[in-house]
Amino acid sequence: MPTNNPVQKKIHQPLSKRVKILIIVFLFFLILLISLVVISRKPKLTTINPNQILSPTTTIVVNPNPSAYATDSAVLKIEKDLEELDDKIQSLDLLEPSLNPPELDLNVKF
Repeated sequence: MPTNNPVQKKIHQPLSKRVKILIIVFLFFLILLISLVVISRKPKLTTINPNQILSPTTTIVVNPNPSAYATDSAVLKIEKDLEELDDKIQSLDLLEPSLNPPELDLNVKF
């Protein structure tokens, strides 16, 4: 049953060459604009001048006032005893030849 309704007879006609070119140009500029926005939002890297010499900053150390116990005789005696104990420990010979593991020189041949 054919009908003469103009709405049903409408067939998609291919786009003209001019419209296709306009769409392609529009898409190209859209992609270009989006890429420029993305690139502009990236943090910018700082460049270092090769002729510039970078040196570390110095730290100023302020010595605090000595403690009231720094000149106390008991504290000085303990400090002296600790130094003597450290000297004794440093002079100890901790090598014990009887505790060395035995030599394992096995002549294994395959």
